Amino acid sequence: MRPSSLAVAAAAALTLLATACGPQSSDSAESSPASPSSAPATSATKPADPLAAWPADKIAQTSLANLKAAPAVHVSGSLSDSGTTIGLDLTQGATKCAGTISESGTGSFQILQDGTTVWLKPDDEFWKSAAGSDQLVLSELEGKYLKTTTTDKDFSSLADLCSPVKFGALLDQPTSGLVKGKATVVSGVPELQLRDSGDADFFAVSDTAAPRLLELGQDAKHKLDFSGYGTAATVTPPSASETLSGSQYGL
Repeated sequence: MRPSSLAVAAAAALTLLATACGPQSSDSAESSPASPSSAPATSATKPADPLAAWPADKIAQTSLANLKAAPAVHVSGSLSDSGTTIGLDLTQGATKCAGTISESGTGSFQILQDGTTVWLKPDDEFWKSAAGSDQLVLSELEGKYLKTTTTDKDFSSLADLCSPVKFGALLDQPTSGLVKGKATVVSGVPELQLRDSGDADFFAVSDTAAPRLLELGQDAKHKLDFSGYGTAATVTPPSASETLSGSQYGL
């Protein structure tokens, strides 16, 4: 359960998309949340800790299993890989997904998924990094969504970032040596901190009999927040005038 592994996977997915999105020529285009340690905690009295008898590693694995089983979850924040910052602001779900993915120095794009259909809307910075400086191509792409599918080979790795099950699988590594931190109450929610004794990774889970992953971080600057469990994304498909075929761009 390592944030760095997720950052590597996300960076690889974005690199693949940027490569796939680069058109061959101009005529090919036709039509940061606070960590548990810094969040305000109250001194409200709460019932006996339901996780008191659980080892820290079991708590982490159970919270990860509950993430993968969630019908929907909102993930926001950023992680770092070799100096590159990957930003996520996604409401994930089994059949619906909506939000934004970004990479420092490359740009960002909006993503919508409804069933097996996916729309990607890169910003100008992303298009310039993928399509170069061809102004004709850039003017045709500006403000447009690319339509593709979840089964497309170039999108499959990005689809992993849209699904709680697949997203959780990116984090699903053996955990050992986690230690419990202090239990707090943040915004009325009981939380338990977990720390990796070997590095700076940290976790926060709900201090409940069925713990949920609430936060996952590399350090004070790079972390992800998990919220909105069970609240599905609202997806409005773009109009035909806003959409281009992803096949024109290798998708």
